[in-house]
Amino acid sequence: MAAARELQVQITNEPGALGRISELLGEHGINIHGFGVWVATAHLLVDAPDKAAELLRAEGFQLRVVDVLELIVPDEPGNLAEIAGALGEAGMNIDYSYTVSSSTPEAAAFVLAVANTDQAEQLLD
Repeated sequence: MAAARELQVQITNEPGALGRISELLGEHGINIHGFGVWVATAHLLVDAPDKAAELLRAEGFQLRVVDVLELIVPDEPGNLAEIAGALGEAGMNIDYSYTVSSSTPEAAAFVLAVANTDQAEQLLD
């Protein structure tokens, strides 16, 4: 598990909106490891968040950079239940989650957004 920084980019609900973002990032060698789109916001986990934020802002995109947790766990039944249960028992809500690419064989990787990433990281270590 590791703390990560996610880009939350405001997008319009129209054809090509996500394509413009991903094309710009790709042209500058920034890899997208995972993403989700909901409520007019693209959530992007990239390998160079500061550079990506600078590029997107220069192109007029409104965005925030937020702390999230990136977890890589064995791809086995029950791992998410164990993690979600531990956070729930500690009174920590998972605001949202999505999967990301894993370069580790036989591992699952996902992002969890919680109010206090430091506390969650300590709890799950």
